[in-house]
Amino acid sequence: MALQATIILLSAQGQSAAGIAQTLGLTTRTVYEWRRRWRQRGVRGLADSPRSGRPRQV
Repeated sequence: MALQATIILLSAQGQSAAGIAQTLGLTTRTVYEWRRRWRQRGVRGLADSPRSGRPRQV
């Protein structure tokens, strides 16, 4: 969740999606996706969605 919050904070500071992606080593698509989720759901949107498959053991 810290990475997603960093994306939002950098966006709020006026950095472009391309600049954020380069700084954090992500794709611009990833940055756009997290910003979209933030706009639509706020803080709840920053949490990962449940994943299918076997639950984690730890």
